[in-house]
Amino acid sequence: MRQYLEVAANLLAANGHEPQFYEGVYADRMIAANTDQVGVFIAGHLNAGHGSYGLIKLDYRAGRRTVDLAFGLCEIWNNGLPAQDAAGNPSNQVWLLDPWGPDFRLFPTGARVEFKTQEDRGYNNISDVHAPALLLEPLFLDNPHHVEWLIADGIQIIGQTIATAIHSWSGD
Repeated sequence: MRQYLEVAANLLAANGHEPQFYEGVYADRMIAANTDQVGVFIAGHLNAGHGSYGLIKLDYRAGRRTVDLAFGLCEIWNNGLPAQDAAGNPSNQVWLLDPWGPDFRLFPTGARVEFKTQEDRGYNNISDVHAPALLLEPLFLDNPHHVEWLIADGIQIIGQTIATAIHSWSGD
């Protein structure tokens, strides 16, 4: 995951942003981000368990700016189409279908935005950040269809997508 975020950070830096990486346990990362008064906080995971989707998670108490960032990222992953549910209707419980088209897909069966509560372990990775915060889980390591996203071209595409979303969202 760090590789995707490094690509995003380099692209954001080239556009005048000041990305920062935080090391250690999530609680320490959140404290450091708050101390630094970051403008946005992105945490990342790679899943296992043979899933075929990606997730963008945000705190169920998230403000409008965080929600806008999450849905903006989904829209970019969906080639400019608004967030959709599994039936293709505009939705705030989002499934993105074939974001890159049938021959070039980031998530084989879609990505979704989820509003996380205290019961979800992902919630604790972003819940105490004062800035808009997202937890990105783009793929499953043990899914053979996701292997292409673990090589250089896939890493570049996901990183560029993250950077584009943040840059567009920030209004710069």
